[in-house]
Amino acid sequence: MIEAKLVDFQVRALQRMLENVPKKLRNKILRQELRKGAKILVPPSKAATPVRTGTLRRAVKVRAQKRSQKSVGVFVGYSEKGFTGDTFYGAFLEWGWRGGKRLSAAQVRSGRTDTRVKQPGKFFLTRVANTRGPAVLTSVIKAVSKRVETEAKNA
Repeated sequence: MIEAKLVDFQVRALQRMLENVPKKLRNKILRQELRKGAKILVPPSKAATPVRTGTLRRAVKVRAQKRSQKSVGVFVGYSEKGFTGDTFYGAFLEWGWRGGKRLSAAQVRSGRTDTRVKQPGKFFLTRVANTRGPAVLTSVIKAVSKRVETEAKNA
């Protein structure tokens, strides 16, 4: 709980510092430092990923968030969309699924209930993000603030 408050305080201080930086430079600094911070999470994410053939473990990468006018970000995962590509099953392992045959529309209208069995997710990437994320965020905040100070001196 204390760490969360500390990080929240640091984020607010960083936001105040970044208000004076031009948007293009601010986004460049944030994107580069967030990427460096996210790379710290790749090895523990690969270690936590279940292995059958190794495809899913090899697919763990740092990816950029879609470009947006409002935000800059990166994420550690398999692909941009959860249930696509060669590693589509990674999303099933992470968040779970329901096994069995779905009911038809007529069966639903007649009042039958879904009998599919819920397979719970393993949440291995979520656990890594929750345990290591706050420390990484703190280091990213420090790196961004140092970078902003050096850019201000150079300008």
